[in-house]
Amino acid sequence: MGLVKGIAFLNIRSFVLERYGAAEWDAFCELFSAADQATLNSVDQSGWYPLGLLAQARRTLDVRFGRGDLALVEQLGRFEADKDLSTVMRWFFRVIPPDFVVRRIDLYWRRFHDSGRWTSEVKERNITAQLHDWAVVDEALCRNLTGYLRRTLELIPSRDFRVDHPRCRAHGHPTCEFIWRWQPESAAEANPPTSIRDINEIGREVVQITDPETLGRAIAEVLVRQFSCTSVGLWKLPKGGGEGKLLHAVQGGEGAKPPCRTGAA
Repeated sequence: MGLVKGIAFLNIRSFVLERYGAAEWDAFCELFSAADQATLNSVDQSGWYPLGLLAQARRTLDVRFGRGDLALVEQLGRFEADKDLSTVMRWFFRVIPPDFVVRRIDLYWRRFHDSGRWTSEVKERNITAQLHDWAVVDEALCRNLTGYLRRTLELIPSRDFRVDHPRCRAHGHPTCEFIWRWQPESAAEANPPTSIRDINEIGREVVQITDPETLGRAIAEVLVRQFSCTSVGLWKLPKGGGEGKLLHAVQGGEGAKPPCRTGAA
């Protein structure tokens, strides 16, 4: 049936409370069965709950407060992105290329969903990502996801992004397809982390990357973008000695510091 983390329900509650008030949250809950009302009012953010109930809740939100066109559900997605993405994650998105964000989407997805699988194809300034086998087929889920993705990519500065959803299982297609398009990056740079806590949290994100080449790219991009190296090459050094393997190399901009080279065992 598909399960989703409770934070998705808590975000709906926060959305209603902030926009419409406590009385409207109570009225919203009355539109559900007694059992579902009990669930909605006792959700734990780390618990797992039926994806079907989430789809119903998002549609009910549109019926109660929206215009029946699911536009409010997409606004909810943008609201959720702002809630979910901490200051540290916003910084992380600012210092890495957009295709890197999309390539990691399956890893982020599995933190919150027990169904659905992402694949992606990257071309020049164009990424096509497909979501396969999501347990519930409902356009409200996809409209919410579209809003979430659009807001997330807006956190990457100095680029003009578009996110389209041309194919949807709710409209009879075999998979849900999302297309990212963007313009070249301008010269603006992101602000670096400001505390040891921020750096530690970024480190926790980075160490979850299991693919060596992807990990090399993440580290190299951060060093160039935030520490102004002219270039960075990250090498994997064999334990027994010998020639290392270049995992990723990246060039910095004008006025940068001398080249940096770092190795990893």
